[in-house]
Amino acid sequence: MNAPSVSAAQQALLQKIAALPKRPETNLDHIPGDYGWPLVGNSFSILKDARSHNTRMIEKYGSIYRSSAFTRRQVMFADADAAQYLLMDQAQNFSSERGWMMAREFLGGGILLRDFADHRKHRRPLQQAFKSKVMNAYCDRLNGLISQGLANWPRREQFLFQPAVKSLLLDNAASVFLGSELGSESDKLNQAFVDMLGGIAVILQLRIPGTAFNRAVQGTQYLRNWLARSVEARKQSDSQDIFTSLCHLAEDPANELSVDDIVSHTLLIWFAAHDTTTSSLCSMMTMLGEHPEWQEEVRRELLALDDGGIGFDQTADLDITDRVFRETLRQIPPVLMIPRRAIDAFEYRGFQIPANSAVAVLVDHIHHSEQYWSNPGEFDPDRWLPQRAEHKKHPFQWIPFGGGAHKCLGFKFADMQVKVFLYHLLRNYRIETLREPGAGTRYVPIPLPNDQLPVRLLPL
Repeated sequence: MNAPSVSAAQQALLQKIAALPKRPETNLDHIPGDYGWPLVGNSFSILKDARSHNTRMIEKYGSIYRSSAFTRRQVMFADADAAQYLLMDQAQNFSSERGWMMAREFLGGGILLRDFADHRKHRRPLQQAFKSKVMNAYCDRLNGLISQGLANWPRREQFLFQPAVKSLLLDNAASVFLGSELGSESDKLNQAFVDMLGGIAVILQLRIPGTAFNRAVQGTQYLRNWLARSVEARKQSDSQDIFTSLCHLAEDPANELSVDDIVSHTLLIWFAAHDTTTSSLCSMMTMLGEHPEWQEEVRRELLALDDGGIGFDQTADLDITDRVFRETLRQIPPVLMIPRRAIDAFEYRGFQIPANSAVAVLVDHIHHSEQYWSNPGEFDPDRWLPQRAEHKKHPFQWIPFGGGAHKCLGFKFADMQVKVFLYHLLRNYRIETLREPGAGTRYVPIPLPNDQLPVRLLPL
């Protein structure tokens, strides 16, 4: 069966998106809000503490307000109804590709940066890379990699968790995403990937030698060239990794996946899985350190499992671990806001939003709203118990993986990777966090501990 073709109406819509000016609309003065300082807007306030900044803006202007940061003006939406309206997008008026335009230089062509029929056409085959059969293979590989990686971590002495887990996840990614037989290429690929990550959040994207942005562009090109050269060989391989899985999917003409498509989707999935999982694990360790009673509860559940690793199916049956992970993602979502670009003008709650306006859903504020959560500032995994079920008040009150057509394709992979990590860590060690009072979290571009999270592992 051939893949459904893109209709003429959809082609026209995609062409309309492509014709939008690169810069979003700036005439938003009729909407309550504050642009901040000339040129830099609210950038410094957001970089200092995005959560506090957003809370102040909402308290002053309401749940819909205008702001300016990182060289663009936009309209912020900070409640679950608005999140559902923007992310479900029944009118097909909000472009994800244009919303994430700051990542276009590096992740262009990936599934996140595609819209409507074009997005659906690519998402359908990509879902095959996350079916249960292949997830089991990924899980088996992660068990070995994480167990081996943790064996090299210090015991009983202080070290920084963030760089340690980032390095571990880079090694995992080289195997799970690209395959285990990389040899000397592994270090080069990892460095190129690190360089790429370093340029995505740069405010001024200028190709100046020696800058983070220039290194990011060069790293991205190295990765794209390596992946493109490897596609034909991977079609002949039986390796159980995500890149090879996508190469095999491209062999079916119905999927209409080109070499460029495979490369772009691999980079996007790799980026999304690595950065958000690093953030989530740092948040998880912070919460387990601050709430040792919950660390013991998770450990008790994991110790009840057999030795030798955890299976993919088992990761879905960990009630306590799952509630703790969900509550962690509510407290510190790995992506604080989800951007979109309005294609046409629209009205919402009496506000007239011009065409080509940058708009964004404030995930973090929704996750901390008293409208949906009791005592939202408290870490309380029991709020997820069936008898309380606070998360069921609104379908878009908990959206750490987004929602609608663009809900994260790899959310089950992320969930599995975190639980495999916890299985090998907490069955063997008690983790102490050694943070100074007020160390806090840096929220932009993704939440990470300001102090890189000093910890100590104590063998059980």
